[in-house]
Amino acid sequence: MIISNMRFDGFEWEHNPLSVQVLYSNDFKVHNLYSQGNIAFPLGRKLRVVKGKGEFAGKDCIVRYKELAQVFAKGRKALLSLPFDTPFYAYFTELSLVAQPSPDFCEYTFEFMEAQTSPLKNIPKGYIPQREGETLFDIAYEFGVRVDKLVELNPQLRRADDLPLLKEVRLC
Repeated sequence: MIISNMRFDGFEWEHNPLSVQVLYSNDFKVHNLYSQGNIAFPLGRKLRVVKGKGEFAGKDCIVRYKELAQVFAKGRKALLSLPFDTPFYAYFTELSLVAQPSPDFCEYTFEFMEAQTSPLKNIPKGYIPQREGETLFDIAYEFGVRVDKLVELNPQLRRADDLPLLKEVRLC
């Protein structure tokens, strides 16, 4: 299986973070039925939260951290692509330097929050036409398919970020 690198708003991690936690949760309203106790009513899925810990190493580690901090500072919604999940739109909500960095090492934590919940589309069988300017990450988000699965199904692709103009892309 080919594992793609994590990416957000033009920033691609050279090496995936050390840990990534994706929190899925549902929202409930609890009503007290005085003589009969409490009852929970489901309100639907909450927005996903992605937390993790990473490190940059090497002589350019501080530069890489500053580049990530610039992406954070933009404060805008962008497509978040995780190595093991379907891409989704998110906000970069937290970035923290864990300890005093050294000239060749810095450690950080991060958090993203899903921008909106969206229903999954029905995935068409077989192939879809690729539109001009469309990336593999766009296709993965639109059809709810993992990027690494698309690379696996389309052997003409060497990497997830290497998408030549194809006539069609195999989805399943």
